[in-house]
Amino acid sequence: MKTKEFSITFLTPPKDKKGDIRDLRDDILDNYGLNSIIATLNDNGYDVDYFNADLLNLSCEQVVKILLYKQQPSLLGISVLENNIEITCKLIHELAKNDYTPKIVVGGFFPTLNYEEIMKECPEIDFCILGEGEISMLELVKRLENDNPIHDIPGLVYRENNEIKAIPQQELKLNELPAAAKTHMPYLFERGGSAYVVTSRGCYSNCTFCSIKAFYNYIKDKAWRQIEIKKIVDEIEVLATKWEHRIIPIWDDNIISGKSGKTRAYEFIDEIKKRNLHVKFFINCRVDDVDRDLFIKLKEIGLARVGLGIENLVPEHLKFYGKGINVDKIKNAVNILDELGIKSYLTFILFNPFTKFEDIRVNLDFFLNRLEKESGSSFGNLLLPSVSILGLSVGSSILSHPTIKEIAVKKGFHYDYKIIDKEVELFKRLVFYMSTQWWPVYITLVHLEYYIFNPFYEPLAKPVSTDTIGEYNSIWHDLAKLHLSSYKNILDNLSESKLNCESILSGFITELNQLIQRLKSFISDNKFDNSFMKIQYYTFKKDIDWVLFDITKSEFFIITELDNKVIQKYNLLDEKQIINLLINEYEYSSITASLEKIRTLISNGNLVYSNYQLTEISETQFKRTAQIILKSKY
Repeated sequence: MKTKEFSITFLTPPKDKKGDIRDLRDDILDNYGLNSIIATLNDNGYDVDYFNADLLNLSCEQVVKILLYKQQPSLLGISVLENNIEITCKLIHELAKNDYTPKIVVGGFFPTLNYEEIMKECPEIDFCILGEGEISMLELVKRLENDNPIHDIPGLVYRENNEIKAIPQQELKLNELPAAAKTHMPYLFERGGSAYVVTSRGCYSNCTFCSIKAFYNYIKDKAWRQIEIKKIVDEIEVLATKWEHRIIPIWDDNIISGKSGKTRAYEFIDEIKKRNLHVKFFINCRVDDVDRDLFIKLKEIGLARVGLGIENLVPEHLKFYGKGINVDKIKNAVNILDELGIKSYLTFILFNPFTKFEDIRVNLDFFLNRLEKESGSSFGNLLLPSVSILGLSVGSSILSHPTIKEIAVKKGFHYDYKIIDKEVELFKRLVFYMSTQWWPVYITLVHLEYYIFNPFYEPLAKPVSTDTIGEYNSIWHDLAKLHLSSYKNILDNLSESKLNCESILSGFITELNQLIQRLKSFISDNKFDNSFMKIQYYTFKKDIDWVLFDITKSEFFIITELDNKVIQKYNLLDEKQIINLLINEYEYSSITASLEKIRTLISNGNLVYSNYQLTEISETQFKRTAQIILKSKY
């Protein structure tokens, strides 16, 4: 590896905090785009030091502290999203104040569609990569390493004579790329997450709120491109065998994509059967790509969950979103999945500038009708959609809508708006606030799903009694029922289209507190408390040393290579399993000494905190805040 002459660090920054339901995370995944670029660089002899600060849940200050502690690289690459742009600019500014001098390159959806504003607002950024970055980044690294001109690299944005210049991107040949690197596997497993596979890029649809088409605008006449099935199944086989994945998300924008996509799906089925692979997997697709015969076959090889972009049950809103589907198609797709016993993950955009109370009722009826058809984390289908709101993404065609252009307000890098109906806007603010009260319960239930009931990582899977699963599903059900019934009661008690809900709010908090106590008892009775106690750490190499960063106290410790291997397994295996795993490589006494070192750190208050924080909610404080929201200015 070319590590000495030219060094590279990649970073996924933490997300900006909104202080509401948008901060809630239930899918813990790594950064596929950066991992694909890392694999390309690795194949060409370049080592990359990558850390995912979002996955590790680090603060901006902790990211800066770690980067300053490490040796400065020649190039710092940052994956920028719309939901981390502010914190990205902040950490870049902080690094510059501390004489951090590597060249800085950013990439991703948001910089591709907004590079001029980003580079003007953040002058410390030297380059931006447009679109797919694998080959552009490789070429940039080669040119910088050899001090060669960079002004003709396809897909590169750079500065020259106080100007920002951009070179158009070229189409990437997906089948010539290596499989994405697997860089953060222990951290993913510890957090109940998973690596994932991408089998295609792009989407043939024209949803007005989506920026996928704009991101790939340099690829003419190929809205959807596929990777060879053999390469995909090779990657799945590695995850299933080497990494012991039992559930593998397939995270395409739209995996089926019309007739050609269905033909390809049958090829995928044949290849999985041919290799006798036994895995479960998740996919995302449009409702009009749900075909009963195809999905029967997909279920036979392990299809366990399907993400469907429903968005709304009101025809006018479906048209506004450019979905190209109708309500009958939506219900048919959902019914097929129900009948086949395949879990669905339904995405909605309930609130937009034109939402009326009658529109909310139509969608609420759909949620209520599904209350008895969900199980486990699928109850999220009823909770999250009911507090979903249309975002105005850069690159989406919805920004050109006449009314949107009139009401949208630019705040920093983002667009915001108010719902035209004042009372609906206040209702949205109220239910968003109500959701912050139940989201600790939601997150606790999701945690139990991915650590106890349905973990991605095979060694975490443990037998659980039928009664325990029944009670778990019952708590999910009652949380969804509480939220939806409170929602409905508020709507049913509108007085001349005015919100009138003080008694409803009291009942909501009383029942929610009872549910919190019930969940705490469930965790205690089943001895699930330990699943919430995880050591919070990040390890990396500096010169010849291994360094441990204690996330709970923001402290550094010098450790050994053996310590690093033990720590990587500490959240996943018990001590006896760790000893058995390492005994052929190290002396028994060395392994036990390393385990003792971790136990000592923990006993001194380092490394561990519990993310299990279910506390009773103050009814007085809740109602006071709710009244402030209801009386707030439009």
